[in-house]
This record gives sequence, C-alpha cells and structure tokens, in this order.
Amino acid sequence: MSLAAGAGWLLPTTRKPSLPSCRRSATNKPQLTRAKFAEAMLAELYEPVNDWLYPELTAAHQALGAAVGKTYGVGFSHLPGAEREVAIVNHLLELYAQATKQT
Repeated sequence: MSLAAGAGWLLPTTRKPSLPSCRRSATNKPQLTRAKFAEAMLAELYEPVNDWLYPELTAAHQALGAAVGKTYGVGFSHLPGAEREVAIVNHLLELYAQATKQT
C-alpha cells in the first residue's frame, strides 16, 4: 500500500474511495459524544473501569477503530480493548515512519 500525507495524517492511496464515508460516520463521533458529558473530566471518561458509565463513548471509539482498520486494510477487532488501541496506534506510527522515511 502506498501512502500520501494530508492535513497532518496519512491517506492510504489504494483505498481513497472508502475514506470519506469512514470519516463522516466515525471520525467526529467521539468528539460529538464527549460533548454530551462536558461536565466530566477526560481522565474520568477514558478510565477503563468507567466504560459502563459512558457506553456511547465506548461505542463511538469502537466504530472509529473499525473505520481506521477498514481504511488502512487491517483488522484489530480480535484484540481486547487496550491491546487493540495499542496495536492501532503502533500500526499508524509504522505507516507514518514508512511514509516519512528519507531515502
């Protein structure tokens, strides 16, 4: 897969058609959902033991993770929560390193 840098993040050049729908459906949902809980601190919202208090936020982040996986052609849904997040971030950082590598 080749990558193109854009607006501070990487676009997979082989799957561009799916990116806009993924962005519309998932990218802004965590921020919009967090706004519903404006009185809560971020640390409280993202404390794993509080997932049951904010199921909408958990679902929004799961949808975003699925959209990232679909956009970049990888799947991490088989991994448990925290491990999945680490795998997604590591994968994106690896893609960034490859795209910005000096040749």
